[in-house]
Amino acid sequence: MTAEFKLDDSVKDTLSAATKKVLTLFPQMLAKQEGMLREYHKDTSAVLVERTNLPLDNFKASTRLILTMYLTKTIYYSRAIIESVNSGNLLVAFQCMRALVEVVAAVRYTFEKMQPIIHDCANRGTVTAEEAHQLNYHCDLYQIPLIRTRGPIGAASSTSKPNDERLELGRAP
Repeated sequence: MTAEFKLDDSVKDTLSAATKKVLTLFPQMLAKQEGMLREYHKDTSAVLVERTNLPLDNFKASTRLILTMYLTKTIYYSRAIIESVNSGNLLVAFQCMRALVEVVAAVRYTFEKMQPIIHDCANRGTVTAEEAHQLNYHCDLYQIPLIRTRGPIGAASSTSKPNDERLELGRAP
């Protein structure tokens, strides 16, 4: 199903040449991403794999997950942008645009962190165990930081002692 912007001629006449070009290219980008996702899932299972103690396997699984999530989210947000603009709901369209920018920024940030490691590995032609651990760390979406704390978490509990050591979800100090 091809999605495209449907704007009144009076609105189109007020747009700049660059905006008109984007309105033409945006649906083409969407169609290309939908094709990429379809082709990707022809040969790759959409099932999440269990984490192992092999960092390179975990890295491969994480990058597959990131690619699938990235394409899926950009497709959904792009479709929502087109549908919202067409229905005149510009608030939703702009919220979807913001969400799309955030997805792209998160993936870009992740890859910028990994780029020096990937570059070194490509130049050498091998990946060391430490580099595999580092790459896996940057891509590991299953990772939840745990902070060691003393005493009860949140409100006082009748079963906990004040100096019990606990793990608490949150950010590292």
